[in-house]
Amino acid sequence: MDQKKYFTASYLALFLVATIFLTTSSCDRDLEDPAGPSLIDRFADFESVDTLTASQNTVDFAAGGTVFFRAAFNKSVDWILRIEGMQSGAVKVIEGFDLRLDESNATWNGTATTPPLFRDEECMVTLSIPEEPSYGDTLMITSLSQRPLPTNFLVTDFESDPGANIILGNFEFKLVLAETGRRSDFPAVVGDFYYILTGNPNPDFNPFFLGLVDIKSSIAGNPYMQLPQASPSQIYFNWFMWHDASPHAMASVQIAVDSNDSGDFEDGQDAIFSSENNLMLMHTGWRHYSFTMADLGMTSDDVEKIVAIRIVLLSDHDNQPTPPLQVRFAVDYLTFTIGQPLSF
Repeated sequence: MDQKKYFTASYLALFLVATIFLTTSSCDRDLEDPAGPSLIDRFADFESVDTLTASQNTVDFAAGGTVFFRAAFNKSVDWILRIEGMQSGAVKVIEGFDLRLDESNATWNGTATTPPLFRDEECMVTLSIPEEPSYGDTLMITSLSQRPLPTNFLVTDFESDPGANIILGNFEFKLVLAETGRRSDFPAVVGDFYYILTGNPNPDFNPFFLGLVDIKSSIAGNPYMQLPQASPSQIYFNWFMWHDASPHAMASVQIAVDSNDSGDFEDGQDAIFSSENNLMLMHTGWRHYSFTMADLGMTSDDVEKIVAIRIVLLSDHDNQPTPPLQVRFAVDYLTFTIGQPLSF
């Protein structure tokens, strides 16, 4: 064979082999390259490969335990895992985008996304794929032990009868006393009890203020709140507030300081620190709120003499119809934390 033709044929054969190799490699990258979406992720029909399971059916969060969930799909998808307490109504939501759920992306330590908080109860777990409306997978955790809340300085969770430690203020007899007080008609944030205020605005009087409760610091065992020395900007007061989304309810949460060093709360004599704006309540269920002592303009000396927490029920009288509608809200788990708001 002519030497020139021989080398030409050899080069052509090498070129064809290289082309086939590069084309195959390119296809493989299209299917498997982790730097970008694969062709399967883009075009394949969704399939569930492994159904939803839990690493265990019971979990003791109080002892530091966790539980994780497993599932697998044929392609990467957006997924939403929703855990709901069957008694409390507490909800935890975990979201991700992946081929599977496992310990790395679907572990639960007992926290709640929205209050109330989980208790010792059964939980329903639901896995859904937003792009696949027909897909849903559920399982039951048969029991769990309630996760303890972080270290904090509890004022009250209303589990014990407060007795004389709560003073009820009733402006122009607008509070509905039969529907005001320590109750357990619906799930509390923690335990069984909360404190609810209900009022009927009276257009013949001042319809703005309906009533209040003064919760004395003695409810926690001392005349003053026993808080550590810290900057007022680092001391948070936290509370949970329940509302039923009915219109016109407003709230004010205030801190009382013993101005005359009497060692007791005295209305009209002790200084009241309040945020500038009242809360307009529009939500449904429980919601967590917090502010710092600095937010109220308090000094370190003021913090040392916190003698009471005042919670006021108000009505948005400018927008009330005639006759005005009843308004109400409940509070639970009043606590101070240092450095950051309560983590739950």
